Amino acid sequence: MKCLMIERQIDCWKVKHEAAATRDCYSQMPIGSGCDCSPCLNYNAAVSHSLPSEFFELAEASGIDLAKPAELCHDNRELSGLYFTGG
Repeated sequence: MKCLMIERQIDCWKVKHEAAATRDCYSQMPIGSGCDCSPCLNYNAAVSHSLPSEFFELAEASGIDLAKPAELCHDNRELSGLYFTGG
């Protein structure tokens, strides 16, 4: 498979990536985080409707499957009741 490097400007960052190679890697991962703790289950339930549409478009164009996080880090629960989660 021939790699096609794409360069994209995102705000003040220049990002180079290979969407096809990224999609290929994600195709080998299971859906979900592979963890059944409450914060991971919360992420899995919320990811499809909790992020801005621009982020979904960027992830899709980059080959990233947001339903298959490689890593999740649950920092804390905010005063609002929402969880602060990174991935």
